[in-house]
Amino acid sequence: MSPASHRERFIKTPLYWVGAIVLFAALIATSYFWNASNIDRHAHAMGMLRARLVFNMIQTTRAWIAGHGGVFAPDSPELSSLLVREGNLRIHLTSLKPINPANAAEPWEAEVLRRFEAGEREAVSVAAHQFRYMGALSVTQTCLQCHAQQGYRLGDIRGGIGITQPADNVYQVVQPQHRTNLIVHVSAFALIAALLLASLATIRRHVLQLELERDSRRKTAEILADKVNQLEAAQSELVQSEKMASLGRMVAGFAHEVNTPVGVAVGAVSHALEALGRSEKLLDSEEVEESDLRAGFATLREASSLALSNLQRAADMVASFKRTSVDQTSNQIREFDIAQLIDDVFRGQHNVFKRTQIELVSDCPENLTLHGPAGALVQVLNNLVVNSYLHAFKEGERAGAIRIAVSLAADHRVHIDYRDNGVGMDAETLGHLFEPFFTTRRGKGGSGLGMFIVYNLVTQVLRGGIQCESQPGQGMHCGIEFDSVTPASSINVIPTTPVKGKAP
Repeated sequence: MSPASHRERFIKTPLYWVGAIVLFAALIATSYFWNASNIDRHAHAMGMLRARLVFNMIQTTRAWIAGHGGVFAPDSPELSSLLVREGNLRIHLTSLKPINPANAAEPWEAEVLRRFEAGEREAVSVAAHQFRYMGALSVTQTCLQCHAQQGYRLGDIRGGIGITQPADNVYQVVQPQHRTNLIVHVSAFALIAALLLASLATIRRHVLQLELERDSRRKTAEILADKVNQLEAAQSELVQSEKMASLGRMVAGFAHEVNTPVGVAVGAVSHALEALGRSEKLLDSEEVEESDLRAGFATLREASSLALSNLQRAADMVASFKRTSVDQTSNQIREFDIAQLIDDVFRGQHNVFKRTQIELVSDCPENLTLHGPAGALVQVLNNLVVNSYLHAFKEGERAGAIRIAVSLAADHRVHIDYRDNGVGMDAETLGHLFEPFFTTRRGKGGSGLGMFIVYNLVTQVLRGGIQCESQPGQGMHCGIEFDSVTPASSINVIPTTPVKGKAP
């Protein structure tokens, strides 16, 4: 389990917080006892300092008295009583070899005196609510005047002075510090523990809320992904429907266009049959004029010629329709003449434009052969032409021209310059030009997919780019660029949504 998972589990489980509080309490208790120990050490140091001051004062006084020949006073317990009464001190002069039996060492004092002989010079003890201090007395020159007969030499430990004081006196001095130490640590524990619990509770609440939001976002994302898949499927169906609708319009146009030459050919053949019947009657008669036969033959020749030319025209239309329909229904990679392809596009739209004053102009080099998905380019040009007819020329109500110019660059890139001199577009409309379902003819039969299909075919199938420019009243200009040889792997259409009417 990762550290992040451990942290998340700790935050989400309040039972773990108890362990954190216990650990924090242990730290606070450790700090409290460490500070209390320091306070007690300071108290001991104060008690020792007081006793050492008394000891040094006695030593100094004895040295001063000895330096002045000594002072003799009768033995009396009043001095000790006075010290106890005034300073809560008891002073005891003792030795392992006392001259006065009253100065005999107590057990603790005897142990300390032996340690003095081993090299120590002072000792401290706290027992039975008593703070005891004892300092060593060394033999000086003045001491030898009275204690030489006891066998002491200069520098020997002759004994010690014990100073006893109630321990409560020392602890009372630091008792406020102990109370302060306790209050500070208890308050710190309570405050920090409360803040810690409150913070953990707040963090836990936020984490749970974030998890809920994350789960909600995940579910929303899954729903959106499903909707996007459905939308893409519907969009693909709409794109396919639009392509088939375009093909249907083309079929209708071709059917109408083919109907005229076929009708003329049928009429010509019928006329020829009539002329042939008349000629046969002439041949059946007894007298036949050469001029009459020649007139019949001329009529047959003229009708046959008219039928042949119209049938040839119909055959060309059928061939053009066959190329266009096959190209549009399959993204087949093939060699194609782009000039012929543009002518097929214009021929397919002839039925729409023949009753208008809109001129269709092609400016393309002859015998410019390309290799790629011809159907994609047919669809692109058809959609551009239809878009101009519907929007730029108000469904043929305005006169104008559509011009398609083609050039091949030195890098074998094909450049198609598409222009119309129609009503043009403002910047806002141009910015949405390639967006799916955007149309200015909502409710008038516009699907909003024509230019979206153009964008996808150019960028995804032809692996090229398209950029359109337009201003109100200035018509529209589209620059299309793609490689003259398109690999077969590029024919899969992936619908994408362009931005601001431009493609790379």
